[in-house]
Amino acid sequence: MADAMLPLFNNMPRVRLVVRDDEAFHEERPPLAMYAFPVIVVNPNHPPTSSFNDLKGTICHELIHAWLNWRGLDRRGEFLDEHHNEAFVKKALEINKMNIDGLRVDLDYLLTNPKAIEIYTRLGGTLPSPKPQAEHIKVVKRDLLDLFGLSKNDYFLKVVLVCVLLVIVSLILSRANVIPGAVAGLVLRTWVIAALVWSSIEAWKEIGTRLSRKTVLEKEISVVVGSLDRFIVRFKYDGFAGCRGLASPAQ
Repeated sequence: MADAMLPLFNNMPRVRLVVRDDEAFHEERPPLAMYAFPVIVVNPNHPPTSSFNDLKGTICHELIHAWLNWRGLDRRGEFLDEHHNEAFVKKALEINKMNIDGLRVDLDYLLTNPKAIEIYTRLGGTLPSPKPQAEHIKVVKRDLLDLFGLSKNDYFLKVVLVCVLLVIVSLILSRANVIPGAVAGLVLRTWVIAALVWSSIEAWKEIGTRLSRKTVLEKEISVVVGSLDRFIVRFKYDGFAGCRGLASPAQ
């Protein structure tokens, strides 16, 4: 995948791509990948939880870092944050405007302060609309309910109801002298143990399924947080510019 994108970077030398764990991927907000000369290291959790186009965008993002390093541009000009300068934004916008088979380098998450917005718009970028964040919020809400809320797969609730029903039936049969009390107790204990074993097995299966979605959920939450941060920064910046009679950076 990385080799196929090299023509976008003046045929710079081949950059090796590796998927492996790293300390950086265990931070509170781990990166999807990072360029660590001379290789691009991809977070092992990224490929299984992302679309092909998202993965292409990530690889292209890191190739830009490699290209800047190759050209000696990675420490020049103004910076939007600690790792991304105006040369990065300019190259990313250039690639995005090519509309190559779904390839897009995400820059929206970098627009977290007025300086970053000013650099982005000066280089020809268009500020994102805050409207899509509503859809992201819906998705996160759905996944949160599925991850933590009660659903049809809540086996613990099912087991509790089954056990209560067994206790009631055993007590009725014992009181009615249909079966001896000792037999009723043995039947009750057997059914409770069987129900608990069955529920434990099913619960572990469900936990595994839900935990596998944890990374996707974290990514969706980071998108919502980023969208809200950009909306707040843009509102403050536009408001401040308006008070001074300046043009809005989006215009």
